[in-house]
Amino acid sequence: MLPFKLSEKDKLLKIIKITGISKSDLARKLEVEYKTIYRWLDKGVVPHARQARDIDQLFKEYVDLREIVKELKKNIPDIFNSLKTNPVIKDKFLLEMTYN
Repeated sequence: MLPFKLSEKDKLLKIIKITGISKSDLARKLEVEYKTIYRWLDKGVVPHARQARDIDQLFKEYVDLREIVKELKKNIPDIFNSLKTNPVIKDKFLLEMTYN
C-alpha cells in the first residue's frame, strides 16, 4: 500500500478545479447541504464513511488518476538502486522475501 492518500478535502478541491463545478452543484451531486460542503472544505470537518464513499466515487468519475500516479512515482525513491548500493537494505529485503 502506498504511504500517500488524498484526503476527502483534497479530492473535493480537485473535482472543483477540474470540472469547474460550483459548491452548490457539488452539494446536490453528493446529496448534502451547501453548508456541509463548506464545513468539509473550510472548517476541516471530515465526512462520514458513506459520504466519503460518495466523494470517492465522484472523484473516480471526474479525475484522471494517471496524473496522480505519475506524481507519486516522482516522489518515490528508486528502491532497486537502493538494493544494489546499500548492503543493509539488500540483506533486509532478502530476509523479508525469504519468508513471504
